[in-house]
Amino acid sequence: MSKRSILVQETMYCGIDVSAKSLIVVIQRGHQRVEQKNFPNNSNGHKALIVWLRKAKSQVRVSLEATGIYSLDLAFALDAAEGIEVAVLNPKVANRFDGRKLMRQTPRC
Repeated sequence: MSKRSILVQETMYCGIDVSAKSLIVVIQRGHQRVEQKNFPNNSNGHKALIVWLRKAKSQVRVSLEATGIYSLDLAFALDAAEGIEVAVLNPKVANRFDGRKLMRQTPRC
């Protein structure tokens, strides 16, 4: 009977703050290792971001805020890139969730 080596691939998590001109990208590898980098919010910046994320050679999960025209092209570029999962988050829904969570934790008199 032969033993198979199992390669456990670590997932890298990435959060992106999107503005009209720039992308502030924070990634977390493992439990504590965090890196931050800035990219321009244009086609060349999107390509450079994808190259940077792929250097990790692991699965990447990206979350970014839905900012309309500022995040749309980035979301499409990331979605087209192999090995990158993308979640575009609605800030209004996220804020309501946080508010409900805080309300539940507030003691009632």
